[in-house]
Amino acid sequence: MATSNAEEPRGEQLSSLDYLKSLEEDLDKSIESNKSAFSVFKVQIAEVKREWEEKRKEKESLEEKMSEREEISKPQITLDVGGKVFEISKESILKQSEFNLFRGIFRMDEMKLREDGSYFIDRNPRFFPKILEFFRTNDGRAFEVSPNQLKEMQEERYYYGIYSNKERSDMKHLDSEDVQCTVEIVLEYIDIEIMQFQLRVSQSNDPRRIIEEFEEALWEYRTLPDYFNEKQRNSINKMIDKASRVTHDVKNRSTIQASPEIIALQNKSLEFELSARKLLIKLLSDLRELNCWKKNWNKLEEKIKLLARNAETKIVFNVSGEKIATLKDNLSKQPDSYLGRLVRDENWKREVDGSYKINLNPENFHLIVDFLRHGKLNIPADYNQYQRERLLEDLDYLQIEVPPESLGTKLFGFKTQ
Repeated sequence: MATSNAEEPRGEQLSSLDYLKSLEEDLDKSIESNKSAFSVFKVQIAEVKREWEEKRKEKESLEEKMSEREEISKPQITLDVGGKVFEISKESILKQSEFNLFRGIFRMDEMKLREDGSYFIDRNPRFFPKILEFFRTNDGRAFEVSPNQLKEMQEERYYYGIYSNKERSDMKHLDSEDVQCTVEIVLEYIDIEIMQFQLRVSQSNDPRRIIEEFEEALWEYRTLPDYFNEKQRNSINKMIDKASRVTHDVKNRSTIQASPEIIALQNKSLEFELSARKLLIKLLSDLRELNCWKKNWNKLEEKIKLLARNAETKIVFNVSGEKIATLKDNLSKQPDSYLGRLVRDENWKREVDGSYKINLNPENFHLIVDFLRHGKLNIPADYNQYQRERLLEDLDYLQIEVPPESLGTKLFGFKTQ
């Protein structure tokens, strides 16, 4: 028995030495693998940085050009919104985001003035006073409308490039390239979390609190946004599983500790990789912001070019004394209708100012033109039975065909044949 008792410590000592030896071997392998890993990091960082520099210089060049145009532009612009004329000052426009539609008009050569000195925008002017009020006051209460108008108001804000901070950061607006970049950044963040956790544990005598904090941080990554596809979700979940295994290993590791020298070498290796990853994630984040900026610029540029082309086909109506304007292409969408035939017939009589006179309800005509623009008949919820019947009569008079689902009991309170 004595011999047996005397041999137990010897066995523990041998296993301890074996364990320490295995730690040293693992460290040697880690250092060797880290050399190649760090060289990969170096190449990856250089590639991302090169792309980042190119995008940054492109942005600076565009911003300089746009600033020059803003400097020489007039102190205010005149806007013809669907036939109704408004004015807005340059000072008010420059208060808002750089990608609002009016700022694009100031900044780009494509948008040409009409003969009356205005820029034409083919939209319903119904909510435009609220848009202007927001630009003047920078107060979101300018957009307050009744609950049944919220969606229409939101659509108008989006068209003119006005977003709340929450909407601006909503990732659902990102395209597939942006989302993939976001996934890569999330993966890097989790890897950084793992390394920081390992460093903190190595420097602590009681890692229980550190483990709890790490597990809480991992839990946040498990709630993934809807716009990640299955493959992207799987890659993030695999990284989370890796982090969970690290936590498990720490909880169940032997009480035998490596020597301070080995721990110091391990920590140095982790710190080096941590610095490299932090630099990479900063470059990736900045690059994503630059890409988003360029995409927003491209979208605004396309919108301005489209406005410029469309302005050449503007058609103006005098509807019971109110000027309402839209594009020829909208009216041609239903070629057999009254309006479709009107734009085809060059002999159709015009007023002295070039407009076409129509004796209808202006509010109904706005709704009808909106339907031709967007394919949706947005009937105000406060329209009573009489107003809805008059709208049906105006649609019939103009021979505009509307899908049955837009004229059912839900909107009108009665079935149509």
